[in-house]
Amino acid sequence: MKQRNEWHRAAKGVVDAMKMESEVLFKMGRIGTSRNYGSAYRSFGRFLSARGLGCMGFDKLTVGLLSDYEQWLWHKGVSRNSSSSYLRCMRAVYNKYMGTDGDNRLFMHVYTGCASTRKRAISAADMRSVIQLDIADALQKRTLNMEKRRQRGLERMAEKLECTRDYFVFCLSCRGLTFVDLAFLRHSDIDGAFISYRRKKTGQEIRVRLEPVMWNIIMRRQTQAAGAGAFLFPIIESGCRGMMSRWQHLSVTEMQYMAYRRALNAYNWNLKMLGKLVSPGLNLTSYVSRHTWATLAYRSEVPLPVISKAMGHASVQTTQIYLQSFTDSEIDLANRMVLKRYIDGVMG
Repeated sequence: MKQRNEWHRAAKGVVDAMKMESEVLFKMGRIGTSRNYGSAYRSFGRFLSARGLGCMGFDKLTVGLLSDYEQWLWHKGVSRNSSSSYLRCMRAVYNKYMGTDGDNRLFMHVYTGCASTRKRAISAADMRSVIQLDIADALQKRTLNMEKRRQRGLERMAEKLECTRDYFVFCLSCRGLTFVDLAFLRHSDIDGAFISYRRKKTGQEIRVRLEPVMWNIIMRRQTQAAGAGAFLFPIIESGCRGMMSRWQHLSVTEMQYMAYRRALNAYNWNLKMLGKLVSPGLNLTSYVSRHTWATLAYRSEVPLPVISKAMGHASVQTTQIYLQSFTDSEIDLANRMVLKRYIDGVMG
């Protein structure tokens, strides 16, 4: 920690220190968090430039300046959660840079929480429909009377969507595994009947028992050239396909990150298509499996702290953001059950 603080103290200002933190996180393999810090330092840099403030040290930050920055973000249409993310990144670097010399009240007057967002979970019925869908048949019905050349294209599309569904179900079965963690799973992460990995976002170690449905998908989709340290699934490999010549100047870490981003875009596009095949209004994204697992577990009366630990969340409050909103009728039914059990017959 001492070495890391000294490294931060070499920064020329707030923006430079946040940029350094982004680079450190990237080298640690925490890609998503690195991107968050990257967005944060670029945003604050634009704010300083717009105010004609130039390079600013941490000792020059004030409550008024941070409040002004927050209002500037909201005026530009940045959501509360995004502005909160930028300010949390700044606060984390500020605390590392200033240490005990910092003012712990500095960020008290700006929003650094997590606002409730649109829930992305799907119902158990929709999940079953996704799993049971005959993809090839659904594609065929949508494209009747096509020439043979395009029919062959449909066969390839069906194969891609079936692979996408396997990854989606695997993520759900693996307690809401994120796509970035799926992409970077390695053969060496399998330890007997378990799979162990470190979350890219937080570095927290997660250990999950491999259930039969997960084994079946691994057997069907695993990278065949399983050398030491090879990725379990060919996601990074497929993301690199056809792009190696353009990425020759990049480091291995940067190349893998670019491949992951390319694979994520393809995954989301395929999920969107898969959702439409099931139902025109069904919106599937890479986040849906994670939110759905949390909601289904909660509806199965799994205690909230258990769900939080299973998903690798630092707090129960984070888990609550994932849970699907309950309808008024469900809440009324819950109230009726409570009254029937504890009140009815006791009071006249």
